Amino acid sequence: MKRVVIFADIYQKNHESLYKNVAKNLPRDCYLDFIVCNKIELSYDKSNKIKFHIKEKSETILKFMISKKLLFDRADLIIIEELYMPNLAVLVPIIIYGHKSLQIIHNANKFLNRTLKLNFKSIVSFIFFKIIKLNIKGVIVISQNVKEYILDKKLFERNIYYIPFSDSENEIFIQNKNSETPIKFTIPGTVNTERRNYKIFLKVFIDILENNPGYKLKLCFLGRIVKIDEEVKELIKRLKEINPKAIDLWTEYIDDETYHDEILSSNFLIGNINIEYTENNIKEIYGQSKETGVLFLMLKYKIPTLFPKEYSYSKLYKGHIISYTNTQESLYKTVLSLLNLDNNAKNISFAELDDYVRRDWLRIYNEFLDIKNTS
Repeated sequence: MKRVVIFADIYQKNHESLYKNVAKNLPRDCYLDFIVCNKIELSYDKSNKIKFHIKEKSETILKFMISKKLLFDRADLIIIEELYMPNLAVLVPIIIYGHKSLQIIHNANKFLNRTLKLNFKSIVSFIFFKIIKLNIKGVIVISQNVKEYILDKKLFERNIYYIPFSDSENEIFIQNKNSETPIKFTIPGTVNTERRNYKIFLKVFIDILENNPGYKLKLCFLGRIVKIDEEVKELIKRLKEINPKAIDLWTEYIDDETYHDEILSSNFLIGNINIEYTENNIKEIYGQSKETGVLFLMLKYKIPTLFPKEYSYSKLYKGHIISYTNTQESLYKTVLSLLNLDNNAKNISFAELDDYVRRDWLRIYNEFLDIKNTS
């Protein structure tokens, strides 16, 4: 029996479809061990071929990793999730040494194009990320654009596997909405005006409701407020004065059940991202060197989603993404056109996307495990 190990320091809920597809396409004669350092809520099929190993709260990371050494040692393939705890970069080279290993990448520049800063922590991380990069056999990316970015910038010259987000276990539908229910536009994620443009949507919703008092629509900020500037505060206040029910806000953490229900009751999602994003002096570009979690939600819930026209996306998503221009007049027309759509249930096919997922998992298992069928 072959064994695959996935190691994630932090289990990312919005990456879950990627993990599930590892399990779903697992070959018949293969076991999967999922080793993760944070507490997670499991929603996988209970199979004796798939086992989860989760760090106890009282356990140190070092002790936990040592206790799982045998699992790593007997693995035929180790898949490393992108690290969110930089100190673990020291342990990963030891884990993968002498093994066939792949690295999942969500931020191409963070992993493959790090800049060296003159401080101890940065130097250590830089060295160990370089060691990891030299020892892995390939990388897994969740966007064709990220793959093309890596190739264009010559950041990695070994195998690059493109496995897009997909979660075909969910029903494929857009919920029916009756005439009494507001048309709901939801912006998922923590509210932070440094990373997203909320002003233009607030201004457009204010204009629409002032010019069309009979319209029923709602703007939902589905995330805890982290940072908002004064202008956004004033726009929220103004929208509430026009119609208190036209906007939903949260000041605290949103539990999974509420989050799920709010997404499911949405007509449209909004990915109002600032295309360029910088963290720790590393610049990422949405649609090129990284992807957004809103794309995952679009695929999981099969809800059409608005993205700025500057956002580059795979041809596989054409027809499910609505591009908008970041000007008030243009966005006003876009939103109005959506309000006038027939909101009866529509089928959306993601079959082509699922074919991509299965094809590259087959390729990985064939190349690294020498398994020719996955039935």
